[in-house]
Amino acid sequence: MDAPDSCPICWDDFKEPKLLKCCHSFCCKCLRNYTRKNRGRSELTCPLCRQAWDIPDKGVDGFLTNYFIADTHVKQEAVLLPCCYCRKERVLKTCSHCNQTMCSECAVDHREALRLSGEDHLSVFECKDDNTIDSDSDENDSTDSGRRQQRRNSSTMAIPFSLSIALPPIRTNFKVEPLSTFVIESDFPGSSERPFINCIYPVSEDECWIIPTAGPDLVRYTWEGERKQIIHLGGIITSLVFQPDGNFLISLWGDRSIVALLSDSMVRGFSYTGDIHPHSLAAFPDGRVVFCGPSAKPAEKSDPEKEKTTINEGSLSILTKDGSLIREVRHSRTVSIFENPAAVAVNPFNNSIAVADKGRGCVFLLSQHGEIFSQYKGANRRHHFPFLLAPQEDTQFLPLNLCYNREGNLYILDASSRLIHVLNPDGEFLGMIAPGDIEEFSHPFSIAVDHKGRIWIGDESDHCVRVFKISHYVNHFPRDN
Repeated sequence: MDAPDSCPICWDDFKEPKLLKCCHSFCCKCLRNYTRKNRGRSELTCPLCRQAWDIPDKGVDGFLTNYFIADTHVKQEAVLLPCCYCRKERVLKTCSHCNQTMCSECAVDHREALRLSGEDHLSVFECKDDNTIDSDSDENDSTDSGRRQQRRNSSTMAIPFSLSIALPPIRTNFKVEPLSTFVIESDFPGSSERPFINCIYPVSEDECWIIPTAGPDLVRYTWEGERKQIIHLGGIITSLVFQPDGNFLISLWGDRSIVALLSDSMVRGFSYTGDIHPHSLAAFPDGRVVFCGPSAKPAEKSDPEKEKTTINEGSLSILTKDGSLIREVRHSRTVSIFENPAAVAVNPFNNSIAVADKGRGCVFLLSQHGEIFSQYKGANRRHHFPFLLAPQEDTQFLPLNLCYNREGNLYILDASSRLIHVLNPDGEFLGMIAPGDIEEFSHPFSIAVDHKGRIWIGDESDHCVRVFKISHYVNHFPRDN
């Protein structure tokens, strides 16, 4: 009898072919699934000729193996290597699109990022590496399938490729009510001028830490303007963040490092940032840290014939909770992704990352593993916002700072229009906030949303912090014409 080319049950290449006494062969796994439909019976009826045969004491595995049929299910010992994203030692897959190696879990995020960006994602992991082991157990298959489905349904990948688009049909004007205005003072010796507000970080329901003028002070204020605490440190402080375990991390611009604050005067090294000036910090719920900033390399002239110079590149880095580098996002092939990243934030709703790049004039959105899947380039033309009475000029989008609220909505501070762009947790444009009288804000520089939803905005020109709350919403529908 000629051996068939494929299993009569699954119609695929044989995997561990088992031979029945009637000389018909089937995959061992297919026979195992077939016998489970007849639980309690000691006989197996051949799916082809319907003859009944006793099942061996060892079960389906006890049937003779048909060595005359090519077995495509060749088991090999798995080789464990570090995944390029999570750095855990796993059996790796190689993406044919970008030639990066990653574990199965990270491959799900990677494939989804390719899909969202419009790239071909169906065949990038179609062929498994030679060191990949398939499980013959239905229970394992069910578990793996469940994990894959759970990751597909997770909020991390529930972000549509919806940015860099025209505005949606409905636009919302977030009406705000001013609560307080207060001037920031610094006790730093030699500081003759009032400092502008470089960073605002919520620490409780009613209080925020404030970094004045990227200087050596950390000052804690209530939303009503009462100064509660001041910490004097050396160096140029640009940002701070709390890890879930209570670590208080601050970034030092000139030292190109991130340190943990042990007391009011003592710090411990956390991570060296290499050739990147750490401008902004954020933390994930699991303790991982992300920072961004421009390169410390000298600025290169964009045109040798002109005087104009630009910082040629920046970087985003993801660290473990102990400060070790997990991944750096800097180049796409040979082109720099970031030019001058000014702020980074982590979405508490789905762990995605937002980076405000004032050099590129856009906000990059990334998965928690650093996969860029979209950009938001603003929507600040005057005909987009009929609720604004004052005429708005068509200015370039300049995202200077950003933050998330507790519901996962992204607030982007546009320094050009002095408006706040609001995106929902899926990255879709919701509307705008025009805080108070726009003319009050000469140079808005920093923004934060505290635990009660109050919006804190720091101004570079008058050294004031203004606090608002959203009072109501007004939706604007486009005209039919």
